[in-house]
Amino acid sequence: MKPTILRAASLSLLITLASCGGADPSTQVKDSYSALSSRDYAGAEAGFSEALQGLEPGSPEHMRAQLGLYRARSYSDPAGAKADFLVYAKANNLEIIDYTQLISDLVSGDHLDEAIAIVAEMKTIFPDEPKVDDMGNMLVAKAKSAGDAGALDALSGLGYVGND
Repeated sequence: MKPTILRAASLSLLITLASCGGADPSTQVKDSYSALSSRDYAGAEAGFSEALQGLEPGSPEHMRAQLGLYRARSYSDPAGAKADFLVYAKANNLEIIDYTQLISDLVSGDHLDEAIAIVAEMKTIFPDEPKVDDMGNMLVAKAKSAGDAGALDALSGLGYVGND
């Protein structure tokens, strides 16, 4: 083959490969966290979902994207995000910060019931961790300010003073 034909074939192959692949998954995760910070929850959810397809399951970056997806979903589907997060958490031995970040997102979206369910799970997983009680007490304050008697009852059942 002549050099010009080789260059044309190489360029054609490069263009074909570029058009088949999406963005770099690591870049998508970074961009999705930026979207999450900017309150573009739908954009973050879409970005994390797409990035997960290109990441190795079990890798730190896959876990980071999966946790980001739950956080983004906490605004569009709080019950689903909570349920899926708790299953994932049991299977992956997550850190306490992973729980508290999702709780903060749920509280930000006024989804106290889901946040309380996660605190309940945290109490069994991290029984001696003061951060769990910090989160529970924060939820008591939020439930009081919202006048949410059901949330206060649930928190009282977990040992938090909330119905006084």
